[in-house]
Amino acid sequence: MFNCIFICLHHIALSFLNSIIRKRLTKLSMNVKYNMLRDPFPVIVKNLIFLCDFPVHFRLLKMIDFLQKNYQKKFVLDELCDSVNLCRSACCRYFKKMMNMSISDYLNEYRLSQALFLLDNTDNSVTEIAVQSGFTSASYFISKFKEKTGLTPLEYKMRKKS
Repeated sequence: MFNCIFICLHHIALSFLNSIIRKRLTKLSMNVKYNMLRDPFPVIVKNLIFLCDFPVHFRLLKMIDFLQKNYQKKFVLDELCDSVNLCRSACCRYFKKMMNMSISDYLNEYRLSQALFLLDNTDNSVTEIAVQSGFTSASYFISKFKEKTGLTPLEYKMRKKS
């Protein structure tokens, strides 16, 4: 019963947090958008999971850890599934149920947060940043970045410099 309450609270907190972040990202200024996207995403997720019953969510923590350690590589679902001893469909369902987003959505969010860090702290080209962030191509990276921020990475870099 106690575990069930924690799981329910966890789902409510993640759903609420997810909706708040999405609403605020559409309304806030450019700098605030990037600060919210850049840093708290992985931190918030891990902190919310730890607030819940640890043994119940150990598998989810392993999945997130795997994704964050391997985000620069080409993603292979079977490797993630093997790391947590789940079949493909069960792995995807479990992650979606617990995180309220698909594995690929989470991975893209994490990659974008890493790309923002690189854009802010290096002079690397957009293509180099795309590769370092784990995106399969610069064009896919640019489209995901623009979808999330409303700017291309180059526009973002130029605005940051001025």
